[in-house]
Amino acid sequence: MSSTERVVLRFRSLVTSLTAAVVVVALVGVADGPAQAVSFSPAGSVCLDDASTPDPDPFNPGSPGECDGDDTPGASEAITTVFNILAPDANVGTLIHFAPPEWGVALDEHIPDGTLVGKFRSQATVGLINNACSTSVLVSFDMLDATTNMSQQVIFNDQWDLAGGLPRGVTEYPDYLTRVLVEDTGDLSTTLQPIARYYGQTFVAGVALSLNFALFEPGVTLRGIPLAPQFGYPSVTVLQSGGDPDADPEPSAITDFCSPTRTSISFFDNVRTNPGADGAFTFVTFAGGPGDADNDGHENALDTCPFIPNPDWDPRDWERPYQGDRDSDRIPDNCDPLPDDIGAPGGRIFDHDGDGYSNSQDNCPLVRNSKGINSPFADGPDNQADTDHDAIGDACDPNPNSPDGSQSIACLADVIAVGTGGTPALDPAAVESMHSFMPCGSIAGSQADIKVEAVSLHCSPDAEPNVPFTCAADVIVHNNGPTTGVGVGGAVNVGLPNDCTVEDYTLMGKGFGTLTLDVSVSQIVSKDFTITCTDSGLHQIVGCAVVEIREAGVVDPNPYNDFDNAQAFTEIDGTDLRTVGRCSVLDPPEVCGNGIDDDADTLVDEEPDTDGDGVSDCDDKDDDGDGFTDEHEESMGTDPLAACPTIGVHPAWPPDFDNNQVVDIVDVLALRPVFGTAAPPTSPRYDLAPSGQIDIVDVLALKPVFGESCT
Repeated sequence: MSSTERVVLRFRSLVTSLTAAVVVVALVGVADGPAQAVSFSPAGSVCLDDASTPDPDPFNPGSPGECDGDDTPGASEAITTVFNILAPDANVGTLIHFAPPEWGVALDEHIPDGTLVGKFRSQATVGLINNACSTSVLVSFDMLDATTNMSQQVIFNDQWDLAGGLPRGVTEYPDYLTRVLVEDTGDLSTTLQPIARYYGQTFVAGVALSLNFALFEPGVTLRGIPLAPQFGYPSVTVLQSGGDPDADPEPSAITDFCSPTRTSISFFDNVRTNPGADGAFTFVTFAGGPGDADNDGHENALDTCPFIPNPDWDPRDWERPYQGDRDSDRIPDNCDPLPDDIGAPGGRIFDHDGDGYSNSQDNCPLVRNSKGINSPFADGPDNQADTDHDAIGDACDPNPNSPDGSQSIACLADVIAVGTGGTPALDPAAVESMHSFMPCGSIAGSQADIKVEAVSLHCSPDAEPNVPFTCAADVIVHNNGPTTGVGVGGAVNVGLPNDCTVEDYTLMGKGFGTLTLDVSVSQIVSKDFTITCTDSGLHQIVGCAVVEIREAGVVDPNPYNDFDNAQAFTEIDGTDLRTVGRCSVLDPPEVCGNGIDDDADTLVDEEPDTDGDGVSDCDDKDDDGDGFTDEHEESMGTDPLAACPTIGVHPAWPPDFDNNQVVDIVDVLALRPVFGTAAPPTSPRYDLAPSGQIDIVDVLALKPVFGESCT
């Protein structure tokens, strides 16, 4: 593969500047009115897992075939972590998994390079060729043990090449890691030495992707942030060369990367060993979300207009014309110099500044910054330079050395019992409160006990069926100190019976902006909700409120008392009918396959039926009906939810190797160079009849569909 085909993607993954990332903002960042800061509320779990047991749904914690590992003290057993982010939350920017210090982890010298040690699977959402960020792709990496010896290094564009049957990213140390994994970002000579490293590579939409997990001793300082030794061994995730100040991006078919994202990470039993004695042990996952400079609910990496709020514009909107974007060029109308013209002064469609990067991929879509790329339109002072890693290019960033937009963090903690279990030495509640340990926060910082003191609801007394009425939600917010003058934000929402609706309803509810609270001072915020119910009777309406500190360096020492709720019973047309209300901001999503109505909508395990065969995707083994099972397509890297590709860029129909919607002689000849080889290291895409070998059976698999096309 030539170097021009190996693309450094625009999304900043997965190690950003931790110095900028560790700003404690709570779970709901909502501004007054329609504009709101991007939310970031990942969820996940960790468990012992028998990796040899098939897991039909690796992204569903606790599904059959998962969490069935051996909990015997001293046993060698795999660890599986599930990490999910729902839309429209911000996607993850920084991801570190910790193994407790009592756990056994294999060092680099214990495992031969190239040994299969884990599996990374993700159902990601991407935007392709300046289209909506709404294409679901399955990404799978086989993680191989890789060298930690820095004496022989490989550059990014050469790491895919084979040496002795293994990728050079396995047998040699990637040079970009020496600049990403450092103790001090101001001194790149402070390179950290991993004790183990796992490497994987794959292809998505024709783009080569690499993934590294670098494991360190407990208590290291990473990019200026000391990592709590109580957490144990940190495993730092690096996708592509994210965080490398020397990275040189290139235009790519993948132009956006967004939520929803579902991820399953397994480290096998050849690199993980249970503690030798009974006990309970806390596993921590640290996740950092990207910033939102204009607080409009779109993270900077998705927002082509990062300094002008566009809360009604949706980067996931796939139906043209896009709302708030008349010419559907992915630049919102209120900052598009040519809102009715998809072209540009430079003459390139969907590339307003004509610098070779499409609007969605360009970190300065209105200012040329592509100097040095292989394009006749390359121009500008640099090539997508972004010194502060905030996804806004230096050429259009008024603060190029300071990240724009507060960045959210989340620390997730899960306990695994070994043998008879016990009480964990590391309290998971202390971890998730985000103030006791770095990088989750610092207990030495300023503190303010902020709480919702009360919520009251006042609804119209003359409500009738199918006639809108108003409920006012009053929220009292209080600062117990000791820090005074603290900036506080929050939101209030209502939960309703199934026959009622709220005008302009959102899961986030209605934000009440930023308040400044002195010690022992309360403020009242009131928000109106317009509700319509179809049935008569007595209806229970629930109001809920949450608050967050919006003050850098100030943390809440008692973050679990910031929630309150209130109930109001509204008589609809005089009939005594009582139903149960729910708090919308805490409404859980439906979980596929567990037989429970998780979201209380009277439907169980509802999922789309992609191929229209009457079997929901929740139960269908071949969701798109193309004759290849979802599991097989996942291993091949084709889209299990699409039976036909977007020409040239979207691997969806397995036998159509060149993605041109026709199976012809070109697809047959594609097998010739790889015939007789093993898969992997040959791409599993060619293993049509899965056997781990590209052979005559795979050639014959093309015969029934030869000459056929799809649309």
